[in-house]
Amino acid sequence: MTVKTINTNDTPDINWTPHHVTRRYDNQTKSWVIQLMTKEDYQIGETTYVHSLVEAVTEEKRLKKEHNITLGGKYSLPVNYEELSSKKRREVREQYCVEQKNLCYHCKGNLKEQPPSEVTNKKINWKLFPPNFTKYPIHLQHDHNTGMTEGAVHAYCNAVMWQYEGK
Repeated sequence: MTVKTINTNDTPDINWTPHHVTRRYDNQTKSWVIQLMTKEDYQIGETTYVHSLVEAVTEEKRLKKEHNITLGGKYSLPVNYEELSSKKRREVREQYCVEQKNLCYHCKGNLKEQPPSEVTNKKINWKLFPPNFTKYPIHLQHDHNTGMTEGAVHAYCNAVMWQYEGK
């Protein structure tokens, strides 16, 4: 993910109106990163780092409320995966696709394309997964400890996350 940071005094032509909040997990710092962003993906203010998904979601919701940011989705994400019917899982997955601008939660690649080779080069033991695991190319990723949804991912990324990262 590329974040553009610029001194607002030096760029009067940029619209600094808060547009969205990003939330992602950073493997280097082992923490969740939350950022207030403009429509053009310029960062506004400081980056927040927290250690749990619950803290990250709380901070994301706080920023959205403080800056009156809504995407008009049907669901207030994240939601509890285990409480969703298959129809609602599809709706939530589709909402994540819109909110993520069709970028995979895991690899950040376009969800309408194949994942990048650094993902697909990893060998998958398909015996670990149900027979129809790859029937749908986009999956709804969720935290297996909390049950909370995290985002839309390529099916292959979902397999990589489970087999290699335990997610």
